[in-house]
Amino acid sequence: APLPPRLQEALMHYKEAIRISPTFADAYSNMGNTLKEMQDVQGALQCYTRAIQINPAFADAHSNLASIHKDSGNIPEAIASYRTALKLKPDFPDAYCNLAHCLQIVCDWTDYDERMKKLVTIVADQ
Repeated sequence: APLPPRLQEALMHYKEAIRISPTFADAYSNMGNTLKEMQDVQGALQCYTRAIQINPAFADAHSNLASIHKDSGNIPEAIASYRTALKLKPDFPDAYCNLAHCLQIVCDWTDYDERMKKLVTIVADQ
């Protein structure tokens, strides 16, 4: 099936932004989101990885990378990336919920009650 025009257009804009400013981490992360929507998992993975190389403190890129790992069934990698995202941005509901889900998948119940309390607090603050 042909790609929706808005995705192709978005991709063009991000490529142009990166061409003009090769160290623009946001453009890589956004391009990764677009590629993920287009089911290009490898492309998305490369974009998020590049965004993190440029800006290691980019919590959203770590969380996005984690989601790719999670969707690919690579749970240990996902857990590591979500934890990094949360170190950088402690009140990050998406990363927190996804991390909790990953830990359930691998049956890691360490600090479970503590984590659930924190999750409720973060979500309530949003």
